[in-house]
Amino acid sequence: MHEGAIAQALVNAAHNVAVENGSKPVEKVLIVVGKMHQIVPSVLETYFDMMKEDFHLLSNAKLVYTEQELLIFCKDCNTESILETYPIFMCPKCESFSTEVVQGEELYIESLIFYKEEPDGKE
Repeated sequence: MHEGAIAQALVNAAHNVAVENGSKPVEKVLIVVGKMHQIVPSVLETYFDMMKEDFHLLSNAKLVYTEQELLIFCKDCNTESILETYPIFMCPKCESFSTEVVQGEELYIESLIFYKEEPDGKE
């Protein structure tokens, strides 16, 4: 399952950013994932929760997942469409296969939200 490798990369990146920002504890890790990655959110969250335990600054962090729709551009009819028939990249308007992906391949950390004070109430 590729969710494990992705979760490990997210945990490592989030930890590095937390350290770069003064070693503040992270409350939320907001990520954007394109539909083409075919990630199962609950599996990614399970891996993230297991792997974050090795990093004190992430031990209470929650993963917030936003999925980007798969958007294609048809070169024949010059139309952008949300694709519901993945993995068939056919324009729903003119049925052409002359398309390109505009959105849906993303996978990145959008932002980190840090606790204003330690999660256990300490500053």
